[in-house]
Amino acid sequence: MQTRRNLALLDHEHRLKQTGKARCGFQVTWCQNGQEGLALAQQRQYDVVLMDILLPGMIGLDVLHCLRRSS
Repeated sequence: MQTRRNLALLDHEHRLKQTGKARCGFQVTWCQNGQEGLALAQQRQYDVVLMDILLPGMIGLDVLHCLRRSS
């Protein structure tokens, strides 16, 4: 049995939401703003994080910088 990998998907316009997730075998957690995505990424280990750069509230680059500082 293959282990499902975890994918965090940060996309407020739903453009990335259907991006091949089932085909690639990911367990997907979706959120629609930067603060929510940052909180999720700090609570759980993700194998992959895909994000839109222009997220409401906190842009994707700020989320990335916060994640890098906390790792």
